[in-house]
Amino acid sequence: MKTTVYFLTYLVIVLASCKTTVPTISKSYSEEINPEIKVEVPEVYEALQIALSLTDTYQADHNLVNKATPYYKEVIGQFGNHAHHPLVLKLNKKLKKAGAYSEVNTLIRFQALNYDLANGKLAKKHRYNIPFIYNVAPYPLFLLHNNKRLLNSFVQQTAFSSFYKQHTTYYDSLLVRSRQLNDYDGMKQWLGREFPQVQNESFLVVFSPLTGGLHNMKEFKSKDGNQKQTILFVSAPNYDTGPWKELPELEKSAYASRIVFTEINHSYVNPATARYLDQIEAAMGNLNAWKNEKVTGGYNSISLTFNEYMTWAVYTLYAYDTFPEAIFERVTERQVAFMVSKKGFPKFREFNTELLRLYRQKKAAQSVAELYPEIIRWMQANKATDQNTVQP
Repeated sequence: MKTTVYFLTYLVIVLASCKTTVPTISKSYSEEINPEIKVEVPEVYEALQIALSLTDTYQADHNLVNKATPYYKEVIGQFGNHAHHPLVLKLNKKLKKAGAYSEVNTLIRFQALNYDLANGKLAKKHRYNIPFIYNVAPYPLFLLHNNKRLLNSFVQQTAFSSFYKQHTTYYDSLLVRSRQLNDYDGMKQWLGREFPQVQNESFLVVFSPLTGGLHNMKEFKSKDGNQKQTILFVSAPNYDTGPWKELPELEKSAYASRIVFTEINHSYVNPATARYLDQIEAAMGNLNAWKNEKVTGGYNSISLTFNEYMTWAVYTLYAYDTFPEAIFERVTERQVAFMVSKKGFPKFREFNTELLRLYRQKKAAQSVAELYPEIIRWMQANKATDQNTVQP
């Protein structure tokens, strides 16, 4: 008991002394950041993705790892016998304790961006400052700087560097394909017009061919607050094989853009939501009427749930302006079905339809951000139909 008290006292002192409790952009890296969108398949990130894909946690969830590609088969062929490597076992232990969709998983992948590999060993390139408190926080964190030996061992025992080098042409082709399918500049211009309070955003898009449907974004600032970067963790643009292969190029683009856009636009939607949060909370009322109990990925607050509705519905508006009508209709119906049946947001069809109606009828000078009061009034008017619970 005394030990626990001493630790908690120590933790409070450390917390009080910490200048920041969130990662920040390093001074050297902040000088490299500009509004241009960068897209990467980083080497250490891929090494960790391979190790994660071998864990029991990832293997049991198709949303976490994409098994439907020749690349996955090659990964299993070279790395499958290393599923009991200490690195894999430790990652699995952390994921089981914290949850596969927790911030711990995001932190694992984020830290990979701080390193390169040199002669089979981790080499610091120091893009981001990791707060000291992460070393003593009573959470199931996996800190890469404390686990260098394990990752170096995994890289060396599995001949990862050779594997990565052999697939460089493949990774490069995915980077090219990503830019062909995603009009990154067009997305930023559209979002900047519709959410004019947010400007000059810097984005880093990171993906692995192994990523399934686990997509998220994280925002980071420099210590002085003058630089900001949003990192998007998404899946690779695998639209030239499987069920996507025969689709028209523009339709492939629509689906690829949806994945990226619904992460990018959090940087625009979230601040707008924050300005109206009190009204949104009053209008939403019963959260269980807006999400199923088993909704994928949590969303255990009104702000998180509303932002997910809004980011996907705002993509509908972008698609309406960007793609031919027939493709827009197919893509919209597919995303509505996914949000309602797969992701667990039962009111999305109605919400999406209403926001599109408001967008079509808005004044020419009116932005999407200015439609918030109207969609909130619609939510308030429909609150009476909410049920106490919604079954999965």
